Amino acid sequence: MKLIAVILFSYLLLLFTNSKSYAEDMTVSVSSKRLSLLQQIYTGAEYKSFSKSAPAFGIQFSIDRGHDIIRYYLKGRFTYSESQQSFLNSVSPFTSRFNFASAGAELGFNLYPFLQRPKGFSTYVNFAGVGSYNQLEMETVPSGSKFSKNEQAFSYGYGGGLGLEWLIDPAQTKTRWLLFGEIGYRYEVTALAQQNAFEISGLMASFGFGF
Repeated sequence: MKLIAVILFSYLLLLFTNSKSYAEDMTVSVSSKRLSLLQQIYTGAEYKSFSKSAPAFGIQFSIDRGHDIIRYYLKGRFTYSESQQSFLNSVSPFTSRFNFASAGAELGFNLYPFLQRPKGFSTYVNFAGVGSYNQLEMETVPSGSKFSKNEQAFSYGYGGGLGLEWLIDPAQTKTRWLLFGEIGYRYEVTALAQQNAFEISGLMASFGFGF
């Protein structure tokens, strides 16, 4: 317990001393916009996810605002995948080619454990709630089944990840030019392919720039 208390005290001391003027900085809220490309590797159970299919690729745009400890963001994302895998028709699997498109929004925050540097490299963790509108198109479906060749459904979930950014311009200027990369996991479920909890979860990696 003493060791935990010492670590916690040291971390709090770091937060207050590493900033030039902590109280002053917390009154200044700086915003930025980010654009990135992403890849999603699907995970989940067979027949109840896209885990046996090819990865999805996409683009995302976000707006964030905050301080050198925490920054809140709103993110919009579009992903697309085209592949082939098996789905479950009652108890009998069948294979079909398909394409899957997803447009989603994400509301969350980036937390900087060691404060966001005014210039240079900074690391952060993020946490978010996620919601998407999804469209699944299948090339073939079993005759007489309840499967549709074209389905749409909403999904919801949550996620988290790690990020590394390089601030090129000082953080307090109007334009915050930066490069960044993120890796994380998103858990989402929806009603697709005759499954009430079809997963469109997966590992996500993205790289882009901010301004």
